[in-house]
Amino acid sequence: MTREYRLFGDSHCNAIMGGKLALQAAGKPVPVRLAGVNMLGAATVFYGDFHVRRGNDIFLTHHLFKGRMAGLCDDHGRMLAPAGDFLVSLGLHTQTMLAGRLFLNHAPAFASPRPARAFMSEGALSAVVLRYHSRTLDFLRDLQDLGARITIVSAPPPTRRFKILGTGYAEEDVAALDRFLRGVMVQRLDAMGIPVIPPPPQVSDEAGFMLPPYQIADENDPHHGNRDYGALMIGQIAAFLTQREPHLQPADG
Repeated sequence: MTREYRLFGDSHCNAIMGGKLALQAAGKPVPVRLAGVNMLGAATVFYGDFHVRRGNDIFLTHHLFKGRMAGLCDDHGRMLAPAGDFLVSLGLHTQTMLAGRLFLNHAPAFASPRPARAFMSEGALSAVVLRYHSRTLDFLRDLQDLGARITIVSAPPPTRRFKILGTGYAEEDVAALDRFLRGVMVQRLDAMGIPVIPPPPQVSDEAGFMLPPYQIADENDPHHGNRDYGALMIGQIAAFLTQREPHLQPADG
């Protein structure tokens, strides 16, 4: 038996779609049966309101989603019942938050001392992370309430193009901050019964940063993976799904 999956979410979906096309062009099997991929918008879109629940229906409402919802929603933005499970690329993107004003003015204790920055406790930082992603968490709860099965596909690891590296933070600080932000979300998702598929380990160096061969070529792009990254992420997804349900075949995409 083969299970179908539909991937949707932020711009990191593009790498996975590129990886699928690269595997197909090379005549290699795609080890996950993706019924469709919907890149809806940049991660920042999901920090604001982007959906409405009306009874047993969920509507995607952001104007940027128009033209990007084929197979996921009807013409009115109402989400369709999935043919299989949802793979969702949301909630694990850290670059935008790390590049914001918060870390220009504050630093947690586990980062190197910064005299010009005010101390922020881990509890306060955790609360900020959850507030940033409150709309995403509400959306995922609504999907669960309506019976959807969800697995989160993690964003790629941090890169040395992250803008925060130009503000006085050392690499080890940025790696630690990235781990902390992701950890807060993984813990909350786990409490909701939503598993998270991490990036493939071979794309990162010992410090935790994405290796250059897997980054998108544009030097001005701080955080996206390329199609080689996407192909490896598809393999990571397949390995996770097979381990979770060995009687099913996620392959055949």
